[in-house]
Amino acid sequence: MKKPNTNTLSGIATTLKELRAKADLTQEELARRSVVGLRFVEKSSRASQPSVWTKSIRCSRFSVTTWRQRRIVKPQRKASVMFKETMAGVVEETNAGYRFTYDPNFLKDGEPIAVAFPSRAEPYESRTLFPFFKGLLPEGWYREVVCQTLKIDPKDEFGLLVKACGDCIGAVWIKP
Repeated sequence: MKKPNTNTLSGIATTLKELRAKADLTQEELARRSVVGLRFVEKSSRASQPSVWTKSIRCSRFSVTTWRQRRIVKPQRKASVMFKETMAGVVEETNAGYRFTYDPNFLKDGEPIAVAFPSRAEPYESRTLFPFFKGLLPEGWYREVVCQTLKIDPKDEFGLLVKACGDCIGAVWIKP
């Protein structure tokens, strides 16, 4: 009989699988029969951050630890879109991209904020920030200055939209 390779993680995992298959045991039964057992530990520093689960199976000669991490979910950010001092709708960042929804009270009056957004009750969705809202953002060297001043990542277009587009040229502006 060959000696199991317990120096590497893959060797330990292979040995565990062989032992489990040989004895026809489930993972929980194997852990129950082992010295220490099966344990799950949740480690989380804040509720907004994803939890990390540690799953360890300890047997008399070796132990295996595998890590799993939940998918990181961005916090959803929202901002009000104002049109001539009236709330026109809400632009928000979602896990799938971006969404703009007209306010029902604004739809009664009828005038759309742009040709790209005709008046309708259904939300507009896009994987990238809508070109209309990208047009409100500062460009070139001024964008760099604004990002440094407001301490915003230049690649964070939605953050820049919320922070820097409160006083735009034109009828549309963003209210955080």
